Amino acid sequence: MVYSPFKIPRKGLAEKTKRRYTPRQPSNLRPDLTTAQIAELTHRLQLVGLQDVSEQRIEYALRSKSTNGDVNEAFKLLMVFEDSVAGVLNDYDPKIKMLGAENREKTTCYLDALLFALFAREDVFEPVLLNSFEDEPRRRLVLVLRLWVNMLRSGRLITTDIVCFLDPLTSHSS
Repeated sequence: MVYSPFKIPRKGLAEKTKRRYTPRQPSNLRPDLTTAQIAELTHRLQLVGLQDVSEQRIEYALRSKSTNGDVNEAFKLLMVFEDSVAGVLNDYDPKIKMLGAENREKTTCYLDALLFALFAREDVFEPVLLNSFEDEPRRRLVLVLRLWVNMLRSGRLITTDIVCFLDPLTSHSS
């Protein structure tokens, strides 16, 4: 059977996919995170006025595949995330080399190509990301898409741990 992103997968496949890719902690857990790294990142966030970023989110940023435990990279990732939550979209800058997204198990190349084509340079589709929705699934989907666009336009590689956020948002439950 050929997979189509537009068809609802059979129940068994959907359950397997959700169980397998539901974003929790990144798969490359780093047991060597120190309280000093967490404290430094918390302090830097407070200096820019972000007082209520949870320790869980800070740990996630440090454990993320895109930051690899680097405090500076984790700070940048959290800033992109916080901008996305606030509804900020980065403008296209031709000086920034956009990297796109990693292909997760040969299943997300179409998604990267589509989102790159829609949002890399053109602002025609941006109003979709600037809308506020009342229902939680669409609100979360727009947040993840804003994060994707902001990472893309800021020249950050969208790693598989970020790509996984789209799975539960795009799958249909029966």
